Amino acid sequence: MNKFNNYAMAILMLVFVGFVGCQKESSFETLDETAEAPIKVIYYNNGKGTDASMLAFKDKETARKLFFQLKDEIKALNNAFVEEWGHLDEEAINFKEDKIGFDSHKPLYDFELKYGLNSMRNIYRKKMDKWLQNGMLDEKNAPDNDYPFNEVEMTLFGENGEIMIGTSIYVMQKDKTYEIKDGDLTKINKILNGVLEIDNVVSSLR
Repeated sequence: MNKFNNYAMAILMLVFVGFVGCQKESSFETLDETAEAPIKVIYYNNGKGTDASMLAFKDKETARKLFFQLKDEIKALNNAFVEEWGHLDEEAINFKEDKIGFDSHKPLYDFELKYGLNSMRNIYRKKMDKWLQNGMLDEKNAPDNDYPFNEVEMTLFGENGEIMIGTSIYVMQKDKTYEIKDGDLTKINKILNGVLEIDNVVSSLR
């Protein structure tokens, strides 16, 4: 995974990996049913006649908990698979994965389904599947070049890299990070349309 620039890293590393103690167990149900609604899905007009969606977290701690929870669930699935089938050689393991439909990223699919979220990861996976169908893979056109994030991070981003934490909206793009400090949803489309000067928006190059 490519490294974020200093500004982007300061945001995301604080949010996702800056609080290791948040790796303790939690559940989507617990997070979702509290009166304060720590996780919400926000819909907004994307300027194309349809609604876009993004996750809104009450605070950084809630986002960190979810990030680590998803990572832990992926790790648990992988460990269980290896424990049962790790004695097989690589070819046999690949055959077994295909036969039983094993996918360690199932927690990410389940989360997206639960929240009805069209995440950045969905967009990335579609582009990756299309790229892999090519007879000759050109690394210059690989989707990874345009998506410098891991799949857990992309699960928490909207399709355009949107995520709201507290009162700020962050828009994570290939070469820039934007922070909409006043949480104004209308400014997302301005950013995506290339408007350079927007009140209460801070940007930084990667």
